[in-house]
Amino acid sequence: MTDDMRARLEQLPTGELLAILRDRDPEEWRPEAFPLVEAILAARHVDVPAALENLRAAAAYVDFEALTEVATFSTSVDAHLCRMALEEAEIPCWIFNDHLAGVHVPLAMVVGVSVRVRPEDAGAAREILDAVRAGAVASPEEAAPCPRCGTETVRKGTVDRVATLATALTTGPPLAQSKWEYRCTSCGHIWE
Repeated sequence: MTDDMRARLEQLPTGELLAILRDRDPEEWRPEAFPLVEAILAARHVDVPAALENLRAAAAYVDFEALTEVATFSTSVDAHLCRMALEEAEIPCWIFNDHLAGVHVPLAMVVGVSVRVRPEDAGAAREILDAVRAGAVASPEEAAPCPRCGTETVRKGTVDRVATLATALTTGPPLAQSKWEYRCTSCGHIWE
């Protein structure tokens, strides 16, 4: 059976073999496949550690010209608060023109400090920012049912953090941040 597997693996291109090693998916490949792949790549004179590092670097590559702008702010503080909300929602984002706010504030106010995300994350990012501006949670997650009444109409928020983000995005300096809380929209019960 190992000879049959080796024959099938030898027919695969080098890139696919490297992807097998990078992913090491035990549901797709039996454990004995990985040493076979390494041996085939060694026979092809492939520096496996270097090739795997190149694959990882390519996966982390960001095409900055293709990023989509989801918000523009007149101050760097507002842009970074927006970045914090997006990163809390696990949406990678980048800030552009941040240096202008420190060098020439009036120019930064005209040009703006922009927050950009990958095109595939733009819709979710805009939803998060709309929720923050509306005073909702910056990182929506499903909460457990209310311990008092058992209903599932529960909102996750923070004692001060949502107010901090919403206030900072709309008016200025942030307030102190605090801990997470859950609030039942049916009975009003609050718990951590």
